[in-house]
Amino acid sequence: MSRVYEGILKDDRIEWSGESPPPGRPVQIHAIVMNENPDPERGARMAASLSKLAECGTAKKFGDAVQWQRQVRRDRPLSGREDTPNQ
Repeated sequence: MSRVYEGILKDDRIEWSGESPPPGRPVQIHAIVMNENPDPERGARMAASLSKLAECGTAKKFGDAVQWQRQVRRDRPLSGREDTPNQ
């Protein structure tokens, strides 16, 4: 079973941020280095794109989101579970 632990790699050591693997035995890991230099303009570009979508009414073309959600969540008969009278 895979578990996810967060930490910071300093030289050849990992400093765990919270929960850590059990001590005393070797543990195989796959290390993924998170983006060290995030693009500070990315958020602004994303906000501008979302504003343009909102201005042209793209989301309204899909209809009423609340109505769609209610329709998707309504009860449906389950296959093989037909109602049987109480005994």
